[in-house]
Amino acid sequence: MKILIIGSSGFIGSKMLEHCKLCGYEVFGISRLSGKSLLQTLKEKFIEKDFHLAINAAGVSNNNKPAKDYLTGNINIACDITSFFDETKVPVINISAACIYNNSTGLNITESSNIINPNAYSISKLGSEEVFNEAKHPVLNLRLPAVIGKEAPTSWPVRLLNNKKNGIKNLIFNADNLYNHVMHINNLSEFVISQNIARLIREKHTVNLCSDQPIMFSNAAKILLETEPFEEERSHNLGFTLSNELAKRSYGFKPWTVECALETFKKEFYE
Repeated sequence: MKILIIGSSGFIGSKMLEHCKLCGYEVFGISRLSGKSLLQTLKEKFIEKDFHLAINAAGVSNNNKPAKDYLTGNINIACDITSFFDETKVPVINISAACIYNNSTGLNITESSNIINPNAYSISKLGSEEVFNEAKHPVLNLRLPAVIGKEAPTSWPVRLLNNKKNGIKNLIFNADNLYNHVMHINNLSEFVISQNIARLIREKHTVNLCSDQPIMFSNAAKILLETEPFEEERSHNLGFTLSNELAKRSYGFKPWTVECALETFKKEFYE
């Protein structure tokens, strides 16, 4: 299988590139060249478009940037990729974000749950999904939770272990709420680089990915911190779990459990 990974210098893209190579696939990675649009870079690097699968892991990350950076950056990336592939039938996997649900109500969030008061980053991700949904090539939008693994960017599990490492006592809000909005990068890579995925993407589809078998935040903290003490505090946030049933039913997603994802990450963190 011949795979193009767009955004191969970031955490998700670089790990997928490694996984592709280990699987023996013919893989090409690309990041936007300084001073050039992604479309210009794609056209300069790849005259032929005979890929079996393209993965968009590029984007402006959610890290307190001005709203216009998200809205122009992420949507422009989607426009450039669809322009490049629109005359082909190459399926594209677009990495989106489950944080678009952060203000949603309900105990279990599915792809059809209402999205309430999205912030600029969430709007940019939803806008990117819309661009891909209007493309002429097949698309699978993946709404991802926190993706963890060695060298992962900041997320709740990363903060807990960094605080422990630096001697800072952790504070856990709503410790008895259920938690499954996390997945390990290896579980994600297994899914998007499987032999069947390119064959299964034949239309426009959006799915959530997350780990299975939710556990309480307090138990997740105990897995990561072991005997390290932490404080607990209540807030008005009721919390929710994510549903991955559509991904399992339609695309054969085989999620790890929350415990497996956290245990694997903890081992990598201390290597």
